[in-house]
Amino acid sequence: MRIIVADNSKNSLAVISAALKKLGHDVILATNSQQIFELFQAKRPDLLILDVEMDGLASAKQIRSINNNGKDWIPIIFLTESINDELIIKVSQIGGDDFLVRPINKVALVAKMQTMQRIVELRKKLFETTEQLSILSTTDALTGIYNRLQFDRVISEKIKHVNRHSCTFALLLIDLDNFKMVNDTFGHQVGNMILIEGAKRLKAHLREDDFLARIGGDEFAVILNEIENYDVVGDVAQKIINFLSLPYHLAGHDARTGASVGIALFPFLGGNQMKLQQNADLALAHAKELGGDNYQYYDEEFRMENDE
Repeated sequence: MRIIVADNSKNSLAVISAALKKLGHDVILATNSQQIFELFQAKRPDLLILDVEMDGLASAKQIRSINNNGKDWIPIIFLTESINDELIIKVSQIGGDDFLVRPINKVALVAKMQTMQRIVELRKKLFETTEQLSILSTTDALTGIYNRLQFDRVISEKIKHVNRHSCTFALLLIDLDNFKMVNDTFGHQVGNMILIEGAKRLKAHLREDDFLARIGGDEFAVILNEIENYDVVGDVAQKIINFLSLPYHLAGHDARTGASVGIALFPFLGGNQMKLQQNADLALAHAKELGGDNYQYYDEEFRMENDE
């Protein structure tokens, strides 16, 4: 581990430093309270050992305030001449983890280091596992882009953002034309490869801050952020159709699908998340009815025709 040690006592500093180095740790020494925070930012240690008398409590509080999530958590051990109830409470309040009492007992020091190293490793594994589970819960297993669950979350957040800041975004629902026929002709393996390649094409041609998800079998959703010119949305939709209509050369087969796109804008009169998605669905259905390979904006006439 990389360990920062700050101690007013030169004797205990020498004992701690020698013992830690003997255990194979990388030891960084701080000689005053200002150095503690500077070294912490520069070196990003795995463990802090801080002298209470060297303003260690204040330094620890400052460090905890900027490192309050699971990934950046770093254990802190406090050096002290004695332990009392008041000190225990103060250390607990700022997120301290343990004590070393002078004079330093080398056996106790070794035991604490072994314990802290296990804790650090376990927390890192826990955080990595949590991150992996988070990715799995929001990612489409086949294509690697976002899934329907994350789409629902993001579009809800976008609507709240628009309602607060009076801006506009566009929802594009994309369906691959003739996908079922291609899937039936060449098999599910080729069909899956087309979905994977189609997702790659979409991702490559969208802006970094736009959102892309697979929300159904061969249906994708795109959210275009901060729309200032509605014509831009149509241009993006046409580009999507163009590159999704290019032939696929996969597993020794040449296959081709087209793409239909339904577009709905937010905000609109009386709009909410459900109506926005319904509007985009109606526009997509109209694009399909016109033979596919085209995009359509939602129009209130679609709603009237659908209600009849």
